[in-house]
Amino acid sequence: MEHEAYFQCIRALNYGFGMDLVREVMPLIINGEKLDALWIINKAQVDHHEEKKTVQRTAELLDLKELTDIPKYRNKRSFTIGDVAKEASVSTSSIRHWEKEGLINPERHRIPFI
Repeated sequence: MEHEAYFQCIRALNYGFGMDLVREVMPLIINGEKLDALWIINKAQVDHHEEKKTVQRTAELLDLKELTDIPKYRNKRSFTIGDVAKEASVSTSSIRHWEKEGLINPERHRIPFI
């Protein structure tokens, strides 16, 4: 029964936080250091919440309404990933990752071949 409980815990943690956190937390749980494990999980939840806010902010910027309120972008009709990343204070690779994961869906403009 104990092994089944550990397995259920691993599955739940992996789904929400990934195997890196599972590898960090499970030894603590097994050794009875449950409070330490809970603090690590709590920090991971806070980190996820902060990342979600960053993704939402980036998505708003990608919607262009907020970027066009910034004077230096007022006359632009489209923006590079670099423009958005700079204003959102995130990396371009983060934006590409969030797009790949389906968290954001920016409109793409194709540059015509000359």
